[in-house]
Amino acid sequence: AAILAWFPFFGLMLAVATVFVGTPSLKISHVPGVVTHLFPAMFLLPPVFFGFLIHGATAGRTARPPSSVTPLAPFVAAIVVLHVLGLAWAPHTIFAVGQLATLSFDVLLFFALMAVVSSVQRLRTLVWSIVLSALVVCAAMFCGAWYGWAGTIHLARGVELNFELFSEERWGRIGGLCSANQAGGFLVMTVFLTMGLSRLYRRWQRAGLVFLAMLFLTFVVVSSSRGAILGFCGAAGAFLLLHPASRRRILSRTTLLVLVLAGAILAG
Repeated sequence: AAILAWFPFFGLMLAVATVFVGTPSLKISHVPGVVTHLFPAMFLLPPVFFGFLIHGATAGRTARPPSSVTPLAPFVAAIVVLHVLGLAWAPHTIFAVGQLATLSFDVLLFFALMAVVSSVQRLRTLVWSIVLSALVVCAAMFCGAWYGWAGTIHLARGVELNFELFSEERWGRIGGLCSANQAGGFLVMTVFLTMGLSRLYRRWQRAGLVFLAMLFLTFVVVSSSRGAILGFCGAAGAFLLLHPASRRRILSRTTLLVLVLAGAILAG
């Protein structure tokens, strides 16, 4: 906590990198079948915010808010409204509180990133954090193809530290440190971020990032998440429609694109 408070930007990037680490978690059982999970990244944010407050106070300035409302703000607001409406039929009061805690973390993380990532260099650092997180997810998915780890440490009645690898052996599909759908969806996003990051480099660095993007796409197929695969197709189609320069370039290499996709599916 002290390290995160002393280096709050590093702590914020660490929180981003561990958002999709779905295990281990603090598992709280309320009644049979009603469970709240609190995840590692949620425990990183309080000292990070404390660090930003201390740095702002010692520097004699406060954190600068975003210069304008992000286009994603309405979607965030819709998620908040749906969560609050969902509390009306929550099966348990403490379960509802846990859901609000999870929602609060998501919203706070979103707006913290909007306020703190205020330069191109910090944006690049954010993208690299996500790319490194995706590598961890892929490594865990590889382990999930071979092993089915699980374990718990009981802390109190109904409270335990829980670890479970989302493996093919235990779940029928491979997710690794999170479920197959979460892993697949996260990797779809990272494919596009990695391709965009590759535009900032030249030669072997660009080739390496393009290779990483193809690796992430392969693991999307490995996850067997139909939603993630369809999401990738839809996102790729939308990108081609909205970015004419890429459309001309990619469609002129359609044969190569088909071969790469076929290779990714076969590898998966």
